[in-house]
Amino acid sequence: MKKIFWIGIPGLMIVFSLNTGCKKSNHTPEKQPSVRDFAIQSVLPFTYNTPATIVILAPHLAKGKYTVRFDLVGGYTWANNTATLIMNGPTGTFQTPAINTNENVAIIINSITDTAGDSAIITNNNVKNFNDSTGLMTCKINGVTYHATNVLATLTGTTLVVAAAVTEPAGFLQIANYNYSNNIGTIVFSPDDPNFIGAGSYFDLNGSKDPHDGTITITSTSPILAGTFSFNTADGTHFTSGIFSCSAP
Repeated sequence: MKKIFWIGIPGLMIVFSLNTGCKKSNHTPEKQPSVRDFAIQSVLPFTYNTPATIVILAPHLAKGKYTVRFDLVGGYTWANNTATLIMNGPTGTFQTPAINTNENVAIIINSITDTAGDSAIITNNNVKNFNDSTGLMTCKINGVTYHATNVLATLTGTTLVVAAAVTEPAGFLQIANYNYSNNIGTIVFSPDDPNFIGAGSYFDLNGSKDPHDGTITITSTSPILAGTFSFNTADGTHFTSGIFSCSAP
């Protein structure tokens, strides 16, 4: 709104105007995502070399998708990660990259950014330690893939034994290297070998399947013991495409 003023001076007339209104700004102040009462609630069970699912509590975040920035430190270190956080009510989830260690890992969540690009820095309740304590073993038994849990490696002298429980069909799978020297490499065993350097066996409700011939390859010795295997038992059962990983003994 403009007001016009006249000033009269003999022989001179001055006219000026004064703008008394203000132009309305279209700028909307930034509104950070609300991370009040934020906490890392849990880490869902996972296995070696797979992503971990992180569950967070953020009751003041609206439902929808956000970008979360985080660091992984410890047995597996990867800084400045980003992932899509999906909030569905007071809790939300996102996934880390594949975790290729059985050692303890800590996740540190640094910030959350909404789809408008506004970010909130997180400094409280933003650290969680986790690890895969079950190990991993999978193999095909006569062509059908099975998964094992509670993988445990033991070393007595030079005898390395890796054992695991197969949930279905219920059983117990075991591979052994009787001449283990903490080295990466492959052994081949057979009933005709007088040195008897390795074995693979399986136990279920019907009894034991005695070892016959096969191979065991160690691909990592520490801090993770990992490798592959295949073997046949004396009754003609084939165990193929086997992989395992667990904490080194």
